[in-house]
Amino acid sequence: MAANAGTIRLVDQTQAGFHAHLWLLETGYAFSDWAAGFLISHDTLREHAQRVSSAEVKPGAVQKWTVQFKAGTYGILCVPLRDGSEYGIGFTAGPITVR
Repeated sequence: MAANAGTIRLVDQTQAGFHAHLWLLETGYAFSDWAAGFLISHDTLREHAQRVSSAEVKPGAVQKWTVQFKAGTYGILCVPLRDGSEYGIGFTAGPITVR
């Protein structure tokens, strides 16, 4: 993907909704290390990446999420919602590489 605005399609199949957070990883830090590391400690998210955008998907919804990308590698962290608040363990998606 070239650096510029991009749109990600978000689909809630859980019927509970979720928050999606887009993180720009440090140069040279592997997505696989970031994705595995957050399961051990959420500090990994902040130590090796910077959150650049967030979106909330309502229960059962499909929505578009348009973000401004710059060059780098990105990961998405999705966190389920319960009664409108984040709970439980999230899951990651990616990597997205922008040149």
